[in-house]
Amino acid sequence: MERELPPLNWILIPPQPFEAARNQFRELYLAGVDAYIVSDGEYRNAISLGLFESEAAANAVFEEKKREKLNVVLAKFPRNRLGYALAFEVGPDVETQWLQSVEADIERKFEFIEQNACKGVASSKKSP
Repeated sequence: MERELPPLNWILIPPQPFEAARNQFRELYLAGVDAYIVSDGEYRNAISLGLFESEAAANAVFEEKKREKLNVVLAKFPRNRLGYALAFEVGPDVETQWLQSVEADIERKFEFIEQNACKGVASSKKSP
């Protein structure tokens, strides 16, 4: 199912040379600021200071960072990404006598749900 989600509001210190970004990140980290260096894409070597669904919350943090004399920008972070999930319906013939007896003992029905760890990340080379 495909659905469009509104973009998140992203507060960033603009991209800069890697060494400068790393030094500024270190200063922020030591000051207790939750941040990370963006490693790829249009904002590579920018410092992320947070993603916000609420534009009002983003603006409040943006103004706070400006008062702290940080050079920050407010960007939009698109959330329309492809996601994949597989759902299998299991018929009643799969239930075993053991499961039926456990359900009878505790007077509760169970659903079969199996979760498996991700074996890798889809990329344009691996998916259509």
